[in-house]
Amino acid sequence: MVQTSGSKAVPAWVHRIVLGTAQLGSDYGVSNTNGRVREKDAFQLLDRAWEVGIRSFDTARGYGESEAVLGRWLSSNGLAKHSDLQIITKFAPQPGLPLSPSPGISKTLRRQFEESYRTLGVNQIDTWLFHRVDDAVRAARLDPEGTLDWLVAEKEMGRLKRLGVSLYDEDDLSKMRGIFDLDRLQVPGNCADRRYRTLDLQYPDVHVRSAFLQGLLFLGSARLPPFLAPAYETLLRLEKLARRLKTTLPAFSLSYVLSWGQRFSPVLGFTRREELDDLIRWDLPEIPGNIELLLDEALSDLNPDVLDPRKWPAKSPS
Repeated sequence: MVQTSGSKAVPAWVHRIVLGTAQLGSDYGVSNTNGRVREKDAFQLLDRAWEVGIRSFDTARGYGESEAVLGRWLSSNGLAKHSDLQIITKFAPQPGLPLSPSPGISKTLRRQFEESYRTLGVNQIDTWLFHRVDDAVRAARLDPEGTLDWLVAEKEMGRLKRLGVSLYDEDDLSKMRGIFDLDRLQVPGNCADRRYRTLDLQYPDVHVRSAFLQGLLFLGSARLPPFLAPAYETLLRLEKLARRLKTTLPAFSLSYVLSWGQRFSPVLGFTRREELDDLIRWDLPEIPGNIELLLDEALSDLNPDVLDPRKWPAKSPS
């Protein structure tokens, strides 16, 4: 049973964390050498997250058993109907969607939503994200009435609160303009990937994934996988910058993302509760005013493919 008395002395920034749960249902992350998290360990991690005030949980149909594990934990603790709970899940990528107008698109969306709703056991899914912009564009253009009418109805019934999309490429957002009214965005962001830090203020609620570049920043230059060798010199410079700030590279990256502003919430994943406890004890550095100039220098020859886990050897969902 979750206890709520362990949240004292927890830094305020911890409450901005969205707990990523991909690794609870699949073998996720370049630094994950232990495989999928055992359900007992997953429950302990989720218990601790709730204790320290984390109320937002990110999952997806495409993350293996993640939704099922999260749903069982919510049920076992009586939290599925909690008013503070925020569940963010995603429409699984659909490479086989038709390219011509078809009512089958909205049916596919509805089926996945119902599966998520039933598996999670909640009264409301706070946010439903299109995992890929292309799927959202196809749904809106090829079955506009069915898709839009259904989404409006779900919001009116209170089963869905927000609609959003995961961005990957810099032109993704422009593709979505005039198609759906987006309540929330999910974007990549860390000390090496700064593309979305100046998002238009019309997007007041942004979740930032990959703050540690799927664990790469924990490995550092010393344990860099061979397929990421092009990032070696860049990591050396980033590590030097972190030392200059008297901190570690992961702590620097997290502090940098938090410095983007209150509307940005980092999506962080863990494999054990001890990892979360370690993070809570971090002494995050103050980000200097000239940080963009310092990063310009450190990232001067960065290979952009390093920033995109979709281009890494297949191991886990992106």
